[in-house]
Amino acid sequence: MEACMLMTTLMISLLLVGESAAVKVYPFPMDPSDHPDYTRYFVKHPTQSTFGNTVQFATLRGFAIDDNSTVVDYTDALKQYCLDPQTSVGAIIWPTYSLLFTTNFNDVVDAIQSSDLYVTDIWGFVPGSGPGNGSLWRENFPQQFYPTYDALGYLESSLGEKWLGMDVGEQDGRYIGGYSDQMTPSSSSRQDQYINFRDYSRGMEDILGPKLVALISLTYPHYMIRSGLYTMVGAEAAQALPNSQVFYAFVRGAGKQYGVLWFGNVSVYNRFGYKTYPAAFKHVSETVSDLLAEKSKSGVQYECTSQNDGGPTCGTSLNLMKRLMYAHIMYGSSYVSFESGWFLGSTTTFSPIGHIQYGAKQFIEREGPQGVHSATMALFLDFFTGLCPPRHLYTGNHYRSWGNLPYSEGDYLADNVLRLVYPQYQDSSYFHDETGFSSSTPYGDSLDVLLSDAASWLLAEYDTIIVASNITGSLEVKENLEDFVFNNKGNLVITAGNLAQFSGGLLGISTKLLCVTFSAGEKVYLPNKTVVTEPNGMCVCDLSFPSNSSTIARLGDGTPLAVQLTFGTGGSLTVLATPFGLSSSVVSVPEDKIDVSYDTPYPLLEHVQWVINNVLTNAALFTSSNLSIAPAYRDINVFNVLVTNPELKEQPFVLLSPQGVVTIIREILLDQSEKGQVGYLPDGYSGTDIGNSTDTTIAGGDTRLFVVSLSSSNIQLLPKSTPKPRPVGIALHLHRVKYSIRNEVLLRPTFFQHYDSVVVDCSYISGTDTALLMDERNWLKQQNITIYVDGSSSIDLFPHLRMVNNSFIAFNASMQYFLNLIAKMAVLGSHDVILSLHRVPENYITLFETLSSFNDTLRFLLGQAMTLGINVHIRDTLKNPLDTLALSGWLQACSLSEIKVGLNTGILFNKGFNSDIQSIVATQASFVFITAPSYDMFGQLYSENTPLAGAVISTQQQILGIITKICILRGYCPYSPTNIKYPLVLDGDYSSFDDEYLDVKMLENTLLGANFK
Repeated sequence: MEACMLMTTLMISLLLVGESAAVKVYPFPMDPSDHPDYTRYFVKHPTQSTFGNTVQFATLRGFAIDDNSTVVDYTDALKQYCLDPQTSVGAIIWPTYSLLFTTNFNDVVDAIQSSDLYVTDIWGFVPGSGPGNGSLWRENFPQQFYPTYDALGYLESSLGEKWLGMDVGEQDGRYIGGYSDQMTPSSSSRQDQYINFRDYSRGMEDILGPKLVALISLTYPHYMIRSGLYTMVGAEAAQALPNSQVFYAFVRGAGKQYGVLWFGNVSVYNRFGYKTYPAAFKHVSETVSDLLAEKSKSGVQYECTSQNDGGPTCGTSLNLMKRLMYAHIMYGSSYVSFESGWFLGSTTTFSPIGHIQYGAKQFIEREGPQGVHSATMALFLDFFTGLCPPRHLYTGNHYRSWGNLPYSEGDYLADNVLRLVYPQYQDSSYFHDETGFSSSTPYGDSLDVLLSDAASWLLAEYDTIIVASNITGSLEVKENLEDFVFNNKGNLVITAGNLAQFSGGLLGISTKLLCVTFSAGEKVYLPNKTVVTEPNGMCVCDLSFPSNSSTIARLGDGTPLAVQLTFGTGGSLTVLATPFGLSSSVVSVPEDKIDVSYDTPYPLLEHVQWVINNVLTNAALFTSSNLSIAPAYRDINVFNVLVTNPELKEQPFVLLSPQGVVTIIREILLDQSEKGQVGYLPDGYSGTDIGNSTDTTIAGGDTRLFVVSLSSSNIQLLPKSTPKPRPVGIALHLHRVKYSIRNEVLLRPTFFQHYDSVVVDCSYISGTDTALLMDERNWLKQQNITIYVDGSSSIDLFPHLRMVNNSFIAFNASMQYFLNLIAKMAVLGSHDVILSLHRVPENYITLFETLSSFNDTLRFLLGQAMTLGINVHIRDTLKNPLDTLALSGWLQACSLSEIKVGLNTGILFNKGFNSDIQSIVATQASFVFITAPSYDMFGQLYSENTPLAGAVISTQQQILGIITKICILRGYCPYSPTNIKYPLVLDGDYSSFDDEYLDVKMLENTLLGANFK
């Protein structure tokens, strides 16, 4: 570390915001290999070591192809863009799909491989668009093309991990703009909207995959990359698209949730044109304030008016391109890039765009990665929310989620929080002066967006979480949020509308949503004798809270509007009494016009804004009212801080911290070659006086980077997260599949945190078309889900299936059903069928004869199943005429040792888990069905399928003890990475996802606590 060079003019005293606990900072970079799903994912995800533990740069968006479909001059192109030290702007090639269909494709890939380069994001796929009158790939680019297995296989075999995948680019935006309204009915629930989006995404994944790269153009990275097929995720910044800071708040949150690295990308386009520099362009070395001077005499005039207009003054300004690229570096991107335009026309001379990227590449080679981006706060949204920015490129329908549904109150809350953190984010792309693409950051650029399936270990990496959207109040989410506050000492903010979704509220604070509406003009009393007057009406709900809570906002009559409950030396829960913190009625209808800011019809209430502002300020590392501040942790109390000016005017350079005194150690000098070039400022603003950058000022649009220290002990470094192990050998019995196995899994957002397999009732398999089963098989394979089929529910002698041959017609029909079932199981890729016995018929056959017929039937079915690679199991169930021991002995006596017994913990508890039963566990038992028994008032057993959590505590404890003993006896147990033969099956008759969660949580606590090796 260099010696501290004190600059007294730049030292800023502590910003006092009231007493607060130390802000928590997570100092570790996201490592995909640490994620529990890393080994589950169908596609191996790259890690930072894939990129040499540094920041790489992407370039070369396409090769020259002649009329014979042959790539020409590719060695020259590789040399110019990637290999020549004087002109190389990156080692990652980003080509169009045309390359895949060329005659010398393998030769080009070989050249890339021998040069130790990467290939990423092969692009140009547009779903629904055919080739028209052109050939498959060459004319009418882009289109819905079909890459060959040979081409994708060659990329994989030749490049290995340096082949990053096919592009699924801007497809969330395309979905909203062109496919969401094709859904029927379009007003379906948010769960159905999510399934529809996944159907759309999977259509592309099946054509382009399995190795993919996600380049988002709206806010759906979570919904894309959780499929496990995406190696990288990034966003198309600038263009006519949303604010880059919000983009990457979503991207980083998604990447951390699902263990996927991210990359940065800046487009040369904006709503009004694209930036390109012709071969004849002449670089200038001084400012161009007189450029277009004649046009400026009569006011601002624009040369570029549509996305088809291109030139040096069109498209994204050079200053914005630079600001965004360096911000993406600060965010921890594994690679960054501009979209195009590195050279003047077809020459080998850098354009101003090329100079910026070349300078950034040299900067990384000189300075290295810039530390760990410091995201101390998170916006927590419901998994199914489908939030989009209020207005955007893809549709004229504004304030819509999933493209179809009007914003809910919770969506308006989320939008308002983003407006606080990133002011004017909603205006991105709608202003000629580029307002909104990158905003000032009153609390620093330190926010991630998480969805409600985020695991507890990930929440623990943040200091402060704000809950928005309309939360589905599951028990699992409730416990995760409470754990975040109580055990991890985090700070949580929630409104009454979302609090009410959790049974019993959170940590002793609850509401019955008994609400009263107040008119505009109400005075609200806040700490330190602060009083605000609400300009709009508001709805206030009841709150019940512990006596040790503090009322931090109230009406004049004492009605609490915000209460805060703190826990020891850290952790707080702040609850706002309004349903979603908004005005109770529409305040204004926003105007959708260019160069006009897009207001919200439902602004935050004044006291709500005050409370959230106070909480966010306490969680901020650096603040600025006028500049954008992106911090990255380097060492104890030392940060690299990117400071950019989002406005086209000189502003005071003031860097504050609520956590201590800021001391600037040094400024890291960046390449300045873009300054003074044509196109440095947006079209129409070339004559703008943007001022200068000095020790106390920063010029309009400028980008500066500092190493700073905080002389404070108010920062707490968090320990490295320890995720819960990936579940291995835990299955969920899907007793009633409504749509498909895939949809059942998708509608359980945390499925993979608890299960690795499913048991499906035979009725779904037998009633499903073979083509759909094949589709299910492919998806289950990609998700690494093992599937077992349970036929016991239909084996009842009458009216469904029988195992005894005492009626020719009925028995033959049953056998035909079973034969069809196992044939479909083979299509599905299931290798285990679970059967049962049934009662002895009432007339004309004895128990002995029945058992003899069972023996014949099982031999027949076993033989048929084994030819298809399917194992047969008999489930221990109350309807069997033989109890557990007798069933085991009978199978042995019949020489049916290939058939294993599926144990039922409810029955084992009822009969007693004695030494005789224990003796069969290691040799004859397979599945263990986790249930509890239920007894009527007379002590009679009437159900073997009661959820474990539905039993009394003593019964729960005994059954969990039985499970532990079974694991020991058979020598393997869930969560062991290997040697799992058959799973424990959550088999209760569950009426809700909460019921499932209660049982699996109980199981996890027992097994993980037992610390099996």
